[in-house]
Amino acid sequence: MKEGDIIICPVASASGSTKVRPALVLRALPTYDDYLICGLSSQLWQEIPGFDEVLLPDAVNKLRVTSLIRLSFLAVVNVSDIRGGMGHVSASMLATLKQRLADHLIKP
Repeated sequence: MKEGDIIICPVASASGSTKVRPALVLRALPTYDDYLICGLSSQLWQEIPGFDEVLLPDAVNKLRVTSLIRLSFLAVVNVSDIRGGMGHVSASMLATLKQRLADHLIKP
């Protein structure tokens, strides 16, 4: 797995339930084969404008439906929990998403 890949893995929701879903690899974390990911959702009404990103299906990302990259839906997964890969996003989209998240984290 590498940054920008869209993977399939179990992700816990805020309600505590776990669901196998697509997620975007944002960054490999140091040691332990862990990855920082953000969940993807087909529930477009959840979009936080200017923070999340709508992703249209195409041959590169291999999504079946228009989906939302939810930067507010973060998790850490171990490589052993990843069930497979789908596609990926462009390097420029990944950089934009990381910058949005970083800007939010350092905002006073």
